[in-house]
Order: sequence, then C-alpha cells, then structure tokens
Amino acid sequence: MNWTTRITEMVGCKYPIMLGAFAGFDNTRLTAAVSKAGGFGILTASSFKSDDAFRNALLEIKKITKNPFGINFSIDKEIAPEHPFYR
Repeated sequence: MNWTTRITEMVGCKYPIMLGAFAGFDNTRLTAAVSKAGGFGILTASSFKSDDAFRNALLEIKKITKNPFGINFSIDKEIAPEHPFYR
C-alpha cells in the first residue's frame, strides 16, 4: 500500500514518514533502515568529524538501500567555523 501525499511525491518515498536529524550522533544505519522501509531517512552531516567518515556513511546507506534519503546540514555558529563541511 502506498500513501500518496505532497511529501511522498516531493521526496520520492513510499510513506510520509521522515526521520528527524540527530545532531551529535551517527545515524547512518537508522537513516538506511527508514529509507529501506519506505520512509525518508535523513543523515546528520555534522555528526561526522571528517570528509572520509561522511563519505563512508553515504556509501553504507547506498549499499543498504536504493531508496531516497536526505542529508541535514545544520548551520550552527559554534560548529560552522571549525567543521570541514562548512568551509
């Protein structure tokens, strides 16, 4: 059973269920599981301390599911100057 809503049409997921971002926690496997189940998983970019760790998380999600997922890039005054994703 598919639920057609504006959200499912916009992001391409099966169900209008979105995983919220988890700042400070690696939610790679949870993001993949939510997307694989038909929801829309969201990976929190600021949880990763290096480009390689972030890249590996993206590759892991893509190995687990072909379904769409999102990436949350938080803009935080305290993190932004030091975090490599904001340069």
